[in-house]
Amino acid sequence: NQDVPDETVLTQIQMAWESDWNLGNQTESMNAAAQSLAGGAYAERWLQTAEQNGVDPQVVVDFIVEFEGRAAHAAYDPWNGRSAADGAEVFTFAINLMREHVPPTVRMHYVVTDAGDVPNVVPAYARVWCWLRDSHAAGVNHLLERARHIADGAALATGTTARLTVQSGTWEL
Repeated sequence: NQDVPDETVLTQIQMAWESDWNLGNQTESMNAAAQSLAGGAYAERWLQTAEQNGVDPQVVVDFIVEFEGRAAHAAYDPWNGRSAADGAEVFTFAINLMREHVPPTVRMHYVVTDAGDVPNVVPAYARVWCWLRDSHAAGVNHLLERARHIADGAALATGTTARLTVQSGTWEL
């Protein structure tokens, strides 16, 4: 049937929509993705399918977690360093473990945006950019509280400090 896109097109539309950085323009982004990838006919269908599958991307919190440690030469005296990159790594590992223990409406995204400059220096600074999504604000607030605990635990485990800063979000009306 020519009216129904194949899975590749629907996946491309979903990926294009998920990658939109403008949290306030999700519907517009979805329509633009559908227009460019599938001739504009599928945005509404994809959103309806997403809702049927329990995916409601309307509630999201955008935050960063910064780790600060102590720089040291990785060959000469690494024992004097405290790796901020290790803090970021423990944080992202724990976020990934949390995926098994959240409702199916939850989506978690992150990217490590800074974790050192050269391999032979224990990095004193690392930064992780995260989005947490759920179908309602209470769910996102609960996830954010868990993320705060995870950041604190990662800092404790690595001898670093962690600072979680909420940058923005989109909430249900």
